[in-house]
Amino acid sequence: MKKVMLLSIVCIILASSFIIGQLYFKQDSIIDLKIPCFNNNTYCSDIAFCNVTIIYPNGSVLVNNQNMTNSGAFHNYTLDETQTNILGEYNAVTICNDNGVLGSTTFTFQITGTGNENPSDLVMAMFLFFFIAILFYLMLFIFFGMKHFKSLDFDLNDLAYNFGGYFALLGYYVMENSYLGNSTIGSFAVLLLEVGSVTNIFLPLLAYLLSVTIGKQRALKMAEEKEFGDLG
Repeated sequence: MKKVMLLSIVCIILASSFIIGQLYFKQDSIIDLKIPCFNNNTYCSDIAFCNVTIIYPNGSVLVNNQNMTNSGAFHNYTLDETQTNILGEYNAVTICNDNGVLGSTTFTFQITGTGNENPSDLVMAMFLFFFIAILFYLMLFIFFGMKHFKSLDFDLNDLAYNFGGYFALLGYYVMENSYLGNSTIGSFAVLLLEVGSVTNIFLPLLAYLLSVTIGKQRALKMAEEKEFGDLG
C-alpha cells in the first residue's frame, strides 16, 4: 500500500501542470517551505490540512506524506540542516483537504552552494581560468621574491607584487564564495590564503625590512670598497 501511495505521489509530481516558480536555497541551511492553499479561487479555510512529500535529487524519499502547519494563507513545512545537504533539484507535492475538498500542488526547489541559481558553464570556466591565473601569478612572484630575498635587494615593487597577488586571491575567494559556491575550489582557495599569508605577506615584508636595513648597509659597504679599489 505504501509503495502504491508513493508511486501515485511521484506520478503527480511528474504529470501535474501547476508548478510553483523555481525556488533556490543554500546548502546545509534551515528551509521553511511556504505553500499557498486555494479552494475555489480563495484561500483554504482554517480547518484545511495539507501533507507534503519531498523527493531527493537521486529519487529517494526525504519527507513522506508529513503534515504541514496551517498558517492561514499558506501551509509551511521546515527542513533542518541535515535535510538540505545534498545539492540538486528536489521534487515535492502537497495534497490538501479542505472540509472534504481535495487539491494538490507540485513544485520543485534547488539546493545550491550559494542559495542562488547555479552559474552557467561559461561563468564557471571563467572562474577556473582566473583561479589558475592567480595561482600562477603567486608562484611566479614567490620564485622571484626568493631571489631578491637571498640577495637582500627586495624593494617596494616586489612587496607590491606579492601583496597584490595575495589580495587578488582574497577577492577571488569572496566572489567565488558568494557567487559560485564550489566547495572544492573554495577549500583550495582557503588553503592557498593560509599558505600565502606566509609566502606572500610575512616573508616579503620580512625580506623588505632586511633589505632596507642589512641589505642597504651591505650595498653601501660594497660601493665604498669599490670606490677605494678604483682609487687604489
